Amino acid sequence: MYFNIKLCRCQLQLHQNIDKKVVYQTLKSSAIEMIAGLNFNI
Repeated sequence: MYFNIKLCRCQLQLHQNIDKKVVYQTLKSSAIEMIAGLNFNI
């Protein structure tokens, strides 16, 4: 039982890390698009 709880916690941590990476990538790409758009408009 304890092992299962540990395993679940480990998987949850993994999912959170993946979510952070995805969010970071999305923010980064949208920020780059915004900067590129601003430069293009000027």
